[in-house]
Amino acid sequence: MRGNWISFLFTRVAAWMAVLLLAIPSSYALAQGATDASPPARASLKQACRAPAPLGADIEAIVRTLQWDCDPAAHSASLDPERIVLRYDLSESEGGERIAWFLTDRSRFEAVNIVTESADGTLDTRRWLHGEGEHSKAGAMVKFPLGERAEDARYIYVAIDRPTTLANIRRAQLAENDPIAVPATQAKTLLIAAMCGLLIMPLFFNVAFYRVLQQRFVIWHGVLTTVVLLTLLVDSGIITFFLPLGVSFLATADAFMLGMSVAVGGMFGWTFLDDARLETRLRLAFPIAAAWMVVVSVLHAAFPFALRPWHHSLYNAAFVPVLAIFIIMLFAAMRRGSREARVQLMGWSMVLVAVAMTMTDHFIPYASSFDLMTLFYVGCTMGTAVASFGVADRMMVLKHQRDKARTEARLLEKLSERDPLTGLYNRRVVEERFMELRRGGYSALAVLDLDKFKSINDTFGHAVGDAVLRIVGASLNNEEGVLAARMGGEEFLLLIESESPAIEAERLRLAISARIHAELKLPRAVTASMGIVVAPGKTLSDIGFTQMYDRADHLLYEAKASGRDRTMSEHLKAFEPRRSKTRRRQDRRKAA
Repeated sequence: MRGNWISFLFTRVAAWMAVLLLAIPSSYALAQGATDASPPARASLKQACRAPAPLGADIEAIVRTLQWDCDPAAHSASLDPERIVLRYDLSESEGGERIAWFLTDRSRFEAVNIVTESADGTLDTRRWLHGEGEHSKAGAMVKFPLGERAEDARYIYVAIDRPTTLANIRRAQLAENDPIAVPATQAKTLLIAAMCGLLIMPLFFNVAFYRVLQQRFVIWHGVLTTVVLLTLLVDSGIITFFLPLGVSFLATADAFMLGMSVAVGGMFGWTFLDDARLETRLRLAFPIAAAWMVVVSVLHAAFPFALRPWHHSLYNAAFVPVLAIFIIMLFAAMRRGSREARVQLMGWSMVLVAVAMTMTDHFIPYASSFDLMTLFYVGCTMGTAVASFGVADRMMVLKHQRDKARTEARLLEKLSERDPLTGLYNRRVVEERFMELRRGGYSALAVLDLDKFKSINDTFGHAVGDAVLRIVGASLNNEEGVLAARMGGEEFLLLIESESPAIEAERLRLAISARIHAELKLPRAVTASMGIVVAPGKTLSDIGFTQMYDRADHLLYEAKASGRDRTMSEHLKAFEPRRSKTRRRQDRRKAA
């Protein structure tokens, strides 16, 4: 119990240390960013108008001739064009912002072309590839500098070449500085950092759980926790506070981690659900769905521009059958009374909602107005935490079953050591522990046999014979300094620890006859004969069970031959080890 409490306290302290390790550096970086940047009058300027454009055309030559769509909801945006141009009207902006950055979603695109149009109509163009952007500390965003001429600009045009997601368009904005300087963004980042810290706690639990359970689902839960933690760190951008990772690398990791989270979650569910609660065909669907998600995630991350207009939609659609399979299996297990399935469904419900809303974002009007990523982060943290409680609950169930099995095994072992009729030990127990008992002070071995026991069974019946044997067991059992065993039939073995073992053995023999007569009132007395060998432990420490038993058994038959109802005893002298043949020949030569 004390070890359990120490482990409990250790995991709690480690968890909160993990929270501090992640939250404190993030807090410092956020505070430093807020100090260095002057508070903006407005956080950012969203795009006002969009227009498609040919990829190979000179952007400066066509920006004034494009047909602009200025729907502020941005739901009319499409990925069909190879290039999408965004127009920002700075002449209508309020507050006199000094716009310095263009920010957009970190998902893959080929390049951005930024055209600054000054008040006199002069155009200035800059071009950056995706990997040349800088990290934005606020979520999965990348930023590009606008240059000094942006201060006097009337319009800023941004042409995004080959965007792979609508988020490249919907999240695009101009900003005075990194959005991490906004207090609301800082609070959100700190919340995500705290959630990442809390996700480390199950890892400590899994180490302790696996040492106890040795179950595969504990390993998969540890892998799931690690993957979810990495997903949150990468997708939220918090990992950039600690590691100098490139934008393209993180975009590839973004594309890979979500599918891997689903795949590992499926494998955890496959090993966590009880076999008896799920049909064999449904159980096979778990690893198949997980393998499918791995393949889809690898292809999605490795070939971001393949089938580009539909690439991201196809990736989202690939989740639909997998999530459907998982939900069907969870409900199927719940119908069979699976408590683990209820825990899983409850824990991951928020993630399922966030993923479902993300997949249907193209079809539900204004769905992008919801903060789906924060919902996803909270859902991942809650799902992993609830899964941890499920693992702990499963551990308690398995531990209870294991303890019960061990108790039953010990009970069966104890029963196998005892004679069921008399309650005395059997010969095997005494023989296996003989040397240990000898070292403990048992210096005498006696063999006791009831006289003419067969005639008792023949005259009074086997029920009376069994009653006689039970009385003998009751007389010998729990005697201080005496360990008794039934050798079979009416023969009993006694190990005696006493200063006068022969006298103690004789007292027991007489007490047996007296107790049988007192309890059964038989017409004739039931007597016993005994042979006893006394072998002091200090002088005969090497003598074994077989030698002492054979000698005591020989003395018993001497007592039987001498008229029964008596004890024959022998006190062995110091035992001399047997000499080798070579030593005996040498001694004979000396004697000659």
